Amino acid sequence: MQHHDFQRARSEEQVQQRRDDIINAARALLETSGSGSVTLMSIGKGVGLAKSNIYRYFESREDILCEVFLQESEKLADEHWSAFNGMPRLNDLSTCAAVFANGCAARPLFCMLHAELAGTMEEHVSVERLIYLKTEFARLMARVASGLQAAAPELGEARACLAVRMFLHQLAGCWLFSHLGDRPNEAIRTARLAQFSQPFRKTYSQSCYVILTGLSSIDISEDMFSGIAPFDHDSEAASVPPTQMA
Repeated sequence: MQHHDFQRARSEEQVQQRRDDIINAARALLETSGSGSVTLMSIGKGVGLAKSNIYRYFESREDILCEVFLQESEKLADEHWSAFNGMPRLNDLSTCAAVFANGCAARPLFCMLHAELAGTMEEHVSVERLIYLKTEFARLMARVASGLQAAAPELGEARACLAVRMFLHQLAGCWLFSHLGDRPNEAIRTARLAQFSQPFRKTYSQSCYVILTGLSSIDISEDMFSGIAPFDHDSEAASVPPTQMA
């Protein structure tokens, strides 16, 4: 693809449109070929930009993936909020666990990127951007925790927040171990190691249920749980993303 006809986006609307185009190109690659296919070169090919010009709008490949993750997080938070608030207030922890797990399973991009977030993606994004991204993510997960508390009032606010935090920690492991590569899957099939074959939806739902039942039966005022801040604790972080110069 030729890039010699590139024209710099100058207005705020043009800059935002260019950013949206880049994000959408990355999303398309993720959906068709996974995160390994997402490079600045492949994204540039999708939007008609040279690799060097993408840096006018994003810090790095990982910065783009973080934006996709944040968009997926917002959709997931809205869906969980609606699902939890549509449930009868019966403190049915099994159903709450299934609702959360099924909602995540329906958003594979969220799960995929969440599993890669801490280990890879965040190491290639500036502190300024990470503060914004994490602040926004915390706001969204506070909404999920509020929905969970509405569906299971006996949990209370603190347990609901802690449950969602633990759900997210468990998500990364469940996703990775249920989406193994060709070689591990071949070994599992050949040696009939069924205990290493973990269907994501079922395994994750079970994990969420164990977390909920455990939290519902313990005293979280104990020292072990001290110092755990809620998702929406006060922060001096900027509430808007850093300006991207085009």
